[in-house]
Amino acid sequence: WSKVPRTYIVLRTIGRLNLLGEFIDFGFCDYYLPVTPRDLPNSLSPKIRSDFVSAQHIILTKSVDLEKGERGRHCHFKKDEPLPFESKEKLGSGGFSQVDRVLSLTSFKEYARKRVARSTGFRGGGKEAIKAFISEIQVLKSLKHRHVVEFVGSYTDTKYMGLVSRLYRCYREHYFRHGERNDPKILCA
Repeated sequence: WSKVPRTYIVLRTIGRLNLLGEFIDFGFCDYYLPVTPRDLPNSLSPKIRSDFVSAQHIILTKSVDLEKGERGRHCHFKKDEPLPFESKEKLGSGGFSQVDRVLSLTSFKEYARKRVARSTGFRGGGKEAIKAFISEIQVLKSLKHRHVVEFVGSYTDTKYMGLVSRLYRCYREHYFRHGERNDPKILCA
């Protein structure tokens, strides 16, 4: 249950915790939330499907939507809302941003996260700068190419705007010569 804590909570809430193994065998994970009745295992009765869908609101958070890439929305976190990432190491920094390797506390996947301080990124631009940032996110969501790092999600909190992307491990030289990302010695974000 530790890999599907939100599913566990919903099943426990509806009194169907005995079905957790069936959900796991079906390949279900918290990343699929929110769901419709059609997304659930066919072996479940219509009543159980309906109960699950009705109860899922108790576990839906912004962090679930953040990792949905092109299907997700840009998320806004308030001052006291925790971010769903644990920083593991700094990968690099530039004049206006920092990139770090993060662990999602929702899906337990590792990502590269670029953070730009809102005071720097939106300096002097106000609402127009924010609109431009949101437009850039829409463009990133639509890019699909083997030479473009896959966009995962974006967010703003009280201090930063963040872009989250897939984290690839590879030998840089090997990648440029052979186009393969299979060696864990170099991170390519």
